[in-house]
Amino acid sequence: MTNFPNKENNPTRRKLFIVQAKGDDSADGPDRLISAICYFYPFFDGIQYGKNRNFSRYVRFNTMQAIVLDVLLIFPDLLERSFNPRDGLGLDLVMSLDSTVFLFLLVCLIYGSSSCLFGQLPRLPIVAEAADRQVL
Repeated sequence: MTNFPNKENNPTRRKLFIVQAKGDDSADGPDRLISAICYFYPFFDGIQYGKNRNFSRYVRFNTMQAIVLDVLLIFPDLLERSFNPRDGLGLDLVMSLDSTVFLFLLVCLIYGSSSCLFGQLPRLPIVAEAADRQVL
């Protein structure tokens, strides 16, 4: 006798787990916001797979700027991993580099996003020319 899958014996059925924080372990508002924003990184990292000629040049150019900016992040990471100082002047230089890269990214995020929301074409320093060459 064959047993057909049903609610009780379905091997492919997945269970849904709901995680709730209780007591002092709950996350406050800023932690929730930062944690949620972290999920944009893989989205923007994978946006290159969503290229579509049906989008306007405006959308493709801004997408390409984001991709080029993401690719450029490889260089400070390689530099940091190559030297990897533990203390002293080297650590101070790496920390300054980290702060500079973060500030540059923050300015690019604010400038690029606000320009797009106002319908203007943001031309980010360093990446705009490379993005222009890639967009057909």
